Amino acid sequence: MVLVPEAGWPAPGYALADWWQAVAALGQDQHADGWLITGRMQAWAAMPGFAQVAGALRVDGHTLQGIAEVAAGLYAQQGDFTVLHVLTSSWALRVLAPLQPEPELALRPYAAAVAAGWLGSQRSRPHEKIIDLPWPDIAQRALSLNDDHAPKLVHACRQWHGVTGQPIFRHAAARAVHKPPRAA
Repeated sequence: MVLVPEAGWPAPGYALADWWQAVAALGQDQHADGWLITGRMQAWAAMPGFAQVAGALRVDGHTLQGIAEVAAGLYAQQGDFTVLHVLTSSWALRVLAPLQPEPELALRPYAAAVAAGWLGSQRSRPHEKIIDLPWPDIAQRALSLNDDHAPKLVHACRQWHGVTGQPIFRHAAARAVHKPPRAA
């Protein structure tokens, strides 16, 4: 799915924190419907101003980790199914990026997908209490659930936690096993 046509990429102008704010501002005055995640993402991509904001993230060697940290924080508080996919895909991209001749170039279309996914999620859901569990309990619970998403999220979060040391990844993993992810 192409969310921002290659000819439509704006100059990268936003640092990550400013980019998140600009993406959030898109969602203040607009609403896009769709039944599945992809439908909502495509609807957001068609909204006025989306390409100019979503495609304007300035990427560097820390951008992917920054996206993962924000997604972990959102997931830890809301348990959103779309954000779950941002977390798992961020780790997949980290693993695959070194195979690209210019790894940072993959981040721009990825960021557009993250923006569309985040806008298409139920991001206005109230925040819930952060769950704090130790990794062994999280792993045990992930394996006992009848949910193929939980182990993938726990794996991605455990790997990011190992790289960053940030406890928010453990909290996100704990949310995934505390109760099943919400349906899209």
